[in-house]
Amino acid sequence: MLEVIEVLYPGVVYLAKYIPGSRIDTPDLEGLGSSPLVVKVIYSGIAAEGYGDTIHQHLAMHDMAPKYFFSFDVKLASLPNDLVPIESHHVMEYLPPPSNESPGWISLLELEEQFPKVASMSKEEIKNALFNVIHVLREKNFVHADFRPNNLLIFVQIITGPDGKTCVIQKRPSDPSLPYLKVIDFDWAGVADHAIYPLNRNPDVLWPGKDGMPISLDDDKKMIKSWMEHWPSQVLVPVSVPDMVERGEETVTLQIRRV
Repeated sequence: MLEVIEVLYPGVVYLAKYIPGSRIDTPDLEGLGSSPLVVKVIYSGIAAEGYGDTIHQHLAMHDMAPKYFFSFDVKLASLPNDLVPIESHHVMEYLPPPSNESPGWISLLELEEQFPKVASMSKEEIKNALFNVIHVLREKNFVHADFRPNNLLIFVQIITGPDGKTCVIQKRPSDPSLPYLKVIDFDWAGVADHAIYPLNRNPDVLWPGKDGMPISLDDDKKMIKSWMEHWPSQVLVPVSVPDMVERGEETVTLQIRRV
């Protein structure tokens, strides 16, 4: 069983606690204890959406994405227009933000906004780390398709000094020459030239490819180059949180017990 302990994005992303002894027990969760989990909700039946769990797991195996534990589907009450009301829940590792005592994860968007000098000094190293991720994806002909700065997390230590706060970017344990980065949000991820872009994407973002068309193997690198050319900057390409799914007047809620 999962208990929701915090709503991160209503209807889309939740922080939950796993309770052992339920029907969703898996060996992957042994020893997890009371550590929180992220539950990503995809409305696969309602809006024909999917989640690239295979691509997520591939990057997680290389320590480039949160650990992916399991998924389960929930059938909801019937909706109009003969829609199939299914929620697909994807349960994964929670990457906590930094505290005064411990390093933690922030997005590259947050790094740019909060620590622009650190971002500027580390730009080339960060670019190399991102291209390293793309290299790992290409090994399997995979694409992520949404390499916006808010979907890219970096491991940092926050330091408070007489001149205010700064951060120190932590190095990848397996390769100290690169910053420690992880990728999230695999909603559009898939196999190159088979995965399809959504019909509607944020028009304020300079996207590669065309809406509703196949995702090319080169699109991930094109996207990184497009925003990193002007990054870091106080005027960054607008980035939005995942679009809410329109479901008429009926409100669809997460079908797991809340605290």
